[in-house]
Amino acid sequence: MENWTAPPMYVTWACKGGDNYYWGHYFSDLLEAKKDLLGRANEELEYQMERRARASERQPKEPDKECER
Repeated sequence: MENWTAPPMYVTWACKGGDNYYWGHYFSDLLEAKKDLLGRANEELEYQMERRARASERQPKEPDKECER
C-alpha cells in the first residue's frame, strides 16, 4: 500500500561553493534519486571539462623545444 500524501524520502541538491545548496529534486524511489544524482554529477563534469578546454585554448602555446635549435 502506498501513502500518496507521504513526502518523498530522497532528494538531490545542486551546490555552489561547498555550502550553498539549492534546486532540490525530490524522489520516492531510491534508484531514481541515484540516477538523478549521477546525471547531475555528469553535467558538472562536462562543464568542468569544457571550462578547462577553453582555458587551455586561451593560454599561449610554448614553442617546441626541438624547433628552437
